[in-house]
Amino acid sequence: MALLLLVAVVVAYVLFSFRRQIVELYRLNRRCTATLEKVPGPSCLPIIGLAHHFKWDNLDIRFQRILESNANITKPNQYDIISEWIGTGLLTSTNQKWFHRRKMLTPTFHFNILQGYHDIFARQGEVLVDLIAKEEGVFDLFPYIKRCALDIICETAMGTSINAQKGANNEYVRAVERLSAIIWDYESQHGFGPRRLLETNLLECLNDWSDILDRRSCCDIIYFDFAKAFDRVRVNTSSSSVLQARSGVPQGGVLSPILFLLFTSEVLELMQRNEVRCMQYADDVKIY
Repeated sequence: MALLLLVAVVVAYVLFSFRRQIVELYRLNRRCTATLEKVPGPSCLPIIGLAHHFKWDNLDIRFQRILESNANITKPNQYDIISEWIGTGLLTSTNQKWFHRRKMLTPTFHFNILQGYHDIFARQGEVLVDLIAKEEGVFDLFPYIKRCALDIICETAMGTSINAQKGANNEYVRAVERLSAIIWDYESQHGFGPRRLLETNLLECLNDWSDILDRRSCCDIIYFDFAKAFDRVRVNTSSSSVLQARSGVPQGGVLSPILFLLFTSEVLELMQRNEVRCMQYADDVKIY
């Protein structure tokens, strides 16, 4: 009896001493619960939450059936660009072709072989950690991860060390980054859009002008180079420096917003309705 009384006194003292914190936690819990109830999902039980949904039988494998399925193994369209270069091998093939031929690589990923790569993983990981430790404030972590992955892949799969993390083989690293940008970003660049190819538009211009000459008519041609608008911006007696842009519109140009809208919208198509032809490819436009 005395023990129960002592426990009751201690509990009452704790509740009284921390009553404000307890009330704040209760209100916070109510707000969080009300917000999370709007998220679709299984219902929770008091105290244990979703613990009753845990799978206690480690032999009941479900995700393995999904990962081993050959129904959804189609690679994205970006692999088509690499296929024109190296063909349709294990890296670029898809569907049934990849599913059957991937077995040739299975011995490479045997557990005993991967154990021998632990030292490489650890050594390259230490280099990565040392480089990150030298940074201060906010910085982009992705380039460090890419160079670390490149060092690991080259040393394990190809048996050679390129020391990309330490600054060696910078030309190769930049070439890989440039190729990756071309492969993954080419569809979003306007110069690679439909009917924007240089040869296609030049040929169409030549055909139009030939027809005009055959009819013995006159043709006024205006050559408009979008890139010239971004070369230099003059402010009083000063001028900006030239910015080499691989794609898109450089920021800071006075005409940049207007020309960007003209370049990406249907303004040129609307002009063609009034017997005016506008041929556009890359950053060049011919109006005639």
